[in-house]
This record gives sequence, C-alpha cells and structure tokens, in this order.
Amino acid sequence: MELNSTTKSLIAWSAIATIVAGVIHLVIIPEHWEHAPAHGIFFLVVGIVQIVWGIAIWRKPSAKVYNIGAIMAGWLIVLYVLTRIFPAPFGHGGPEEVAWIDIACKFCEALGMFTLAILIFQGTLIHSNRPLAWRAITVIVLLSFVSGFATYSIARAAEPFFPALGSTEHHDEHQEEPNHHHEEGTPTGEHDH
Repeated sequence: MELNSTTKSLIAWSAIATIVAGVIHLVIIPEHWEHAPAHGIFFLVVGIVQIVWGIAIWRKPSAKVYNIGAIMAGWLIVLYVLTRIFPAPFGHGGPEEVAWIDIACKFCEALGMFTLAILIFQGTLIHSNRPLAWRAITVIVLLSFVSGFATYSIARAAEPFFPALGSTEHHDEHQEEPNHHHEEGTPTGEHDH
C-alpha cells in the first residue's frame, strides 16, 4: 500500500525524534554509569532500542510498530516524571534533578508519541470508526502509565538484591565512615587521624 505524503512526514518525524532520543540516552551513559551503574545499563538498553525502532519504522512502517513506539515513548515519559517526584531506583535516595538534556530527550519522545498517535488514530479511523480510534489512543496512554509505574515499582523492589548497581555516592559514604571517627575522651572533640 502506497503511503501518502502526510503519513510519510509523520513517520519521518517520529523516526527522527526517537533516534535523537536514543542518541541522547547513549550520550549520557558515562555520567549516569558513574552515578549508578543500573542507570547506565538502563540508558544503554533504551538508547539502542530507540535507535533500532527508529530505523524499523522508517524501513517497514506498520500499525504494530506505531503502537510499540507510542507505548515505549509514553512509558519513558511516565518513568521520567516518577523519578523527578520520587527517589529514583538505584539512586542516591532522592528524586533526580531536571537537566536541559532531559528536557530535550523528553521533547523528542513526546514528539514521537504525538506523531504516532496521529498515525494510529488515522489508521484506526480508516478501518473502523471514531470511537474505536479514540479507544486505541486511550489504551496506549493507559499502557504507558501502567508500564511506567510497573517499571518503577519493580526497579525499587530489585534494589536490595543488586546493591552493586546502586548509587556510587551511597557506597562512597559507607566506605568513608570507618576511617572517620572521634576520640570520645578528648574534651576538644579533635579528630584522631
């Protein structure tokens, strides 16, 4: 089936936006790996998957690929918001900070999700009716929220089982504590080094 120019443009925008988000995830790996290896591993996997998906939609667009991409983008946006409100899994104990590169990445994912939502809506509308098209979009949004919350919860539950993947800042604090102690009998409270 021949795609019209509008559909081709939407596919191109979605592919490019998602590939850019994937590249951003790969670029931030060293900084995040240093902070917590689990974050570096997560960004490596996500970055590769986003780039592969972007190439896949460009080469063989289909309703299935649209749905996967839209849910993936929504999932990553929801997960990002959760880690800015609550302590990030394997993190240093508090919510992560918002950085300009995060905003750029989330903008690309939101753009990709928006263009895919249009493609999904149009495709469903062609084969069915308007209520079914809206239902398809609603299901994607719900799956994005469910997958974001599920990933966050599973990662938080996994933290105690994989302490080596956690925040290196937290490990450094524990390593420094034994070397730093006070002489209890010294009235001035001087340190014994």
